[in-house]
Amino acid sequence: MQLSTHHGVLLIVWCITAHNASGIALRHLQLRGQQVARAQCSLTFCGRKGGNHLLGDYHGEGYDPRDCPRVWEDIDYALAGAELHQSLERPPLPPQSHLLLVVPHAGYAFSGSIAAQAYLEAQAAGPWDRVLLVGFYHSHRFGGALFGGLICDNSIVDTKAAAFLETALGGVQGNTTRTAVLETIRDSSPEHSLEQQMPFLSRIGALQRPHSLIPVMLGDDSLAIAETLSEAVAALLAQKEYSRKKVLMVVSSDLSHFFPASTEKKLDTDTVHQIVTLRAPALSNYFRRLEVDGGTLDMDGKQEFPCGRGGILFAAAISEKLGLSNKRVLAQSDSFHSARAPRPGSNRSVVGYAAISFSSLQAEGRIEEAPSAINSSSSACEHLSPAQLEALGWLAEREVRVQTLRTAGRHDAEAVRQAEPSQPAPGSAVLRSLLHCPHHGAFVTVYTNRSEMSPTLRGCIGCAEAGHCFGEKIDQRLPAVVTTAAYLATAHDPRFASQRLKPDELQCLSIEISVLTMPKRVKLQDVEEGDGLIVTSAAGGIHPLNQGLLLPSVWHDLAVADEAVGPLAEEGPSERLREFIRLLVTDKAKIPETSWEDLTKQFRNGSLELKRFGAQVFTSKSAAHCA
Repeated sequence: MQLSTHHGVLLIVWCITAHNASGIALRHLQLRGQQVARAQCSLTFCGRKGGNHLLGDYHGEGYDPRDCPRVWEDIDYALAGAELHQSLERPPLPPQSHLLLVVPHAGYAFSGSIAAQAYLEAQAAGPWDRVLLVGFYHSHRFGGALFGGLICDNSIVDTKAAAFLETALGGVQGNTTRTAVLETIRDSSPEHSLEQQMPFLSRIGALQRPHSLIPVMLGDDSLAIAETLSEAVAALLAQKEYSRKKVLMVVSSDLSHFFPASTEKKLDTDTVHQIVTLRAPALSNYFRRLEVDGGTLDMDGKQEFPCGRGGILFAAAISEKLGLSNKRVLAQSDSFHSARAPRPGSNRSVVGYAAISFSSLQAEGRIEEAPSAINSSSSACEHLSPAQLEALGWLAEREVRVQTLRTAGRHDAEAVRQAEPSQPAPGSAVLRSLLHCPHHGAFVTVYTNRSEMSPTLRGCIGCAEAGHCFGEKIDQRLPAVVTTAAYLATAHDPRFASQRLKPDELQCLSIEISVLTMPKRVKLQDVEEGDGLIVTSAAGGIHPLNQGLLLPSVWHDLAVADEAVGPLAEEGPSERLREFIRLLVTDKAKIPETSWEDLTKQFRNGSLELKRFGAQVFTSKSAAHCA
């Protein structure tokens, strides 16, 4: 199943879904048309060094581990499915200085959809300067931990940070030497707690920078090791070189093992609750009780506690030190219910999975661009470039497509293909430039079967109040406003409540984006053709407080003969202006129709108020070949 290709490279680009009202697309690194950075982890990356392999028997489909395209296909499938299933209720996560994730590490056919929820969260809150990846060996236990180049190829490892942590922690501890541990591990079966995370990290762009990975393999799951590691990481991030770097921390762990699905749900729901509520010492006591009750860490036997509990204890400890008090359960399931193709009877013995994020309550704003760059980008957005308008159009069209497919209950491979606009995705530089634009109002208009003669309107919603669009919880940056408008036009335009857009209409979809200038008061006699207008009835006037808006593009649709319209002259208004004002006042503001003389009187005495705005307009070209 191939999602999309371009010169042999898998293509997938993730963008914000407007119901989240967050900047998911705004801060990720675009992957379309680029070869994904192939991180060379000696644990395992696509048959790399060390003989270990990426998926082994855990995938359950038995394909060659050197088949990297298949791996990317599975990752893209998981991310696409996660995006289509994203919760409408979950509030957005703003960009973060530090973010910690707990993610599962089973084969992608089983836990990929759960892990993908966490990686979409990471993509939204990035980009990232460093990734601290914490795993463990299932088949071998030892005191302390291994770091950096002992685990992964030094070409992607931040060796300085790894050496700092190893010195602080003491490396391998107890009676076992590091050499003995390495020899034992080399003879052991392939380890997957870290390897399963590498393609996800690469796919969201978190490993594109050189020496961006800080891998840690815990030898035991004691509270002492977890707390010592958390102290070392906190000390590292306090160093001058790292104090302003954005760090993503990923802890790899599944939950309970090999219970019936009904039992697993009860066990793991309680465990997840403890993870997000308890401090590290109390959580350690909880895990010890589970160990006494539920068996030992044995891949062939049942266990009630998470296999990566040492990493989870680290998560609890470091989140407290860094103030990551916003703990969110992004997804929870098991190997039967989240499997792409569940096997009959496999619900009798399942592995539990959860994706959990630890973040600060607010964005930290530690972005390394110089202020001068931000200021110049902002001033450049006063008049958007064609590339910026095209980027907004792409984001809006994709949101319309995703929402249409979601409403229809479509989550299959064909839906993943249909979710992608036909036009190339915008580059990351263009998206980033839009991050720093001044606030704008914006409207999104959805058409199907559009031609010069017979456009079919399927939704139109927007907002003119720059900085106050769609409620205080909504991200007010321009790409978020546009995608929110696209979502609302698709799912909530009341005119189409009983006839929402259908997947079969996406073939001939056309999206019009109008980015508005700030509305300013204007007298009726100063209105010119091409102006967008807002009319408001004054509080306490003869009408209840009503408001109506017409976009500048409506001038082209007036069923009145063309004639030049300038400021009102002594000879009176043109028929086109009268018709535009009539539509604005009666159709949009729902103010009772009256004579032109009475209407002009209401404008003069202040009962009605006019504001004028301009708009830059972009129309998508996806329907260019539709008849």
